[in-house]
Amino acid sequence: MNLLIRLSLIIYLLGFARQVEGMTGSKNEKTGKFVPASEKIKADESLNFVETSWEKAQELSRKTGKPIFVNFHAVWCAPCKVMKIRTFTNNELAEYFNENYINIRLDGEVGEGKALMDAFGLRAYPSSLFFSATGDLLWGKSGYLSADQLLKVAKSLQ
Repeated sequence: MNLLIRLSLIIYLLGFARQVEGMTGSKNEKTGKFVPASEKIKADESLNFVETSWEKAQELSRKTGKPIFVNFHAVWCAPCKVMKIRTFTNNELAEYFNENYINIRLDGEVGEGKALMDAFGLRAYPSSLFFSATGDLLWGKSGYLSADQLLKVAKSLQ
């Protein structure tokens, strides 16, 4: 009987662990790395950030006439993570930004992101900046922005 209780407890805990894993994330089958649930967002449901350099984003902006939205973040920054999960996954915001802006997201503590943070005099995360297609700074703010706040700013700049 004691063995039966132990086996039941193990089965229960395994089931519980699977439920928690499903809510908080899971392993990527290809890489074997853990992927948090917050990272499992479909591309069409979130703001599409172009993976490029600042210089290439400026070139693309000049060619298309679209202004640039830049978001600086840090891996340890809690408000940055909240913006990634809540703000950038808002359907209305994502649709508007994907259609009207060139969007880039840079880690402000490494490489080009750090250099640009210094060049723009930014000292806090997250920091969000809007630039015209000619490279002029239109608007900037450090700190968390909700989808409504960010969308209001973006629409006012168009």
